[in-house]
Amino acid sequence: MEENNIPKASLRDAAYATFVVGLNLIPVIGGSAAALFNALLTPSLTKRKDKWMQSLADGLVELQETNAKITAENLINNEEFITAVMQTTQIAMRNHENEKLDALKNAVLHIANESVETNMHAMFINLIDVMTPWHIKLLRFFHDPVAVAGQSANQYGSSMGSIGKALNDVYTDLKTNESFRNQLVLDLYNRGLTKVDTGMLNIMMTSQGAYESRTTNYGDDFLAFISAV
Repeated sequence: MEENNIPKASLRDAAYATFVVGLNLIPVIGGSAAALFNALLTPSLTKRKDKWMQSLADGLVELQETNAKITAENLINNEEFITAVMQTTQIAMRNHENEKLDALKNAVLHIANESVETNMHAMFINLIDVMTPWHIKLLRFFHDPVAVAGQSANQYGSSMGSIGKALNDVYTDLKTNESFRNQLVLDLYNRGLTKVDTGMLNIMMTSQGAYESRTTNYGDDFLAFISAV
């Protein structure tokens, strides 16, 4: 057992088992091709796995400072937690974006902390898997546009504006890729996370209206799940 009673080794073992299963899905190749594959990818995959498990272990150590129930015994016997570690590890091994890795880590910590309804675990983890960092950025904007926009929220003054323009002002990369922006908005709307469909983006309204919160209760719960405990 390691310090703070956190079973870091056990968590790493669980991640490693999932890691091996994932590699077994890769088509078998032989000879020099196999050697080249191992030489190129194995060190990077191992590094990714170790970094992910260290991140989880560090998060659990911090969480234990505020929740005495976070002990090795409780975690090992928490089937929801073990399942979440297995699910999120599979996803983490397929990703490198910090936004998604942070969301996955926070999801596991919320489950360990028992701060989210059990029935929502799998649904929310699946959402993290299919969403891109851009989806998460826009969802955070729709949840609290003023906080995300900062000074950009004040540029309208008393003039009229639109949700689409507000998005473009905050995320300038989207100005030149409207179809991409619209797809992101549509994805969030179709998944029940926001109240904004693409038809609303160019409707003229007051500046206050353009920066109004437009996430659903489901979207709010999901954001809480992927945010720091």
